[in-house]
Amino acid sequence: MARSGYIKLHRQISDHWLWNNGEPFDKRSAWIDLLMLANWEDATIVFNGQVTHVERGQLMTTIGFLAKRWKWSDNKVRRFMADLRAEGMVRTNGRPNGRANGRANGTLITIEKYAFFQGGRRTDGRANGRTDGRTDGRQKKKNKEEYKETRAREGSVDEPSAALEEVETEAMPDWFKNQIESTFGKM
Repeated sequence: MARSGYIKLHRQISDHWLWNNGEPFDKRSAWIDLLMLANWEDATIVFNGQVTHVERGQLMTTIGFLAKRWKWSDNKVRRFMADLRAEGMVRTNGRPNGRANGRANGTLITIEKYAFFQGGRRTDGRANGRTDGRTDGRQKKKNKEEYKETRAREGSVDEPSAALEEVETEAMPDWFKNQIESTFGKM
């Protein structure tokens, strides 16, 4: 069975014992952690005493912070970030080691195709305007109507069991696609 679409993963998972179990992160966990650390909306932050604008899909951090968080060496974080840059998954701006004159001055990491990983949904943290996590049903109804129209044109009128969204796997970075396929099989 081919897997398509996406899942919603709340940032609070990082508070759960399965995520925060004291073990070093693997590359998949580090990638998901970067997605969770990235801003979900544009913001102005104070980092190391300086006011900085950070856009949706970006995070301001240091190599040392990520190394401590992931229980990796600074060099392992640098190699991982180099791999992500080589695959076109992130862009970085800042000092290569995130330090200047012994003082952490940070690196701005931009997650490429952040909207793709977030399913192109609203940026205010709500699902279609609701605050309780439920959708209002309009999109599902629209998808179902479009499905019926397409099936009617093709001579079939069976109804879908659920409105499913598909993600174009061609748009995925190769590294991420390979990770998914090695875990779940070909898409």
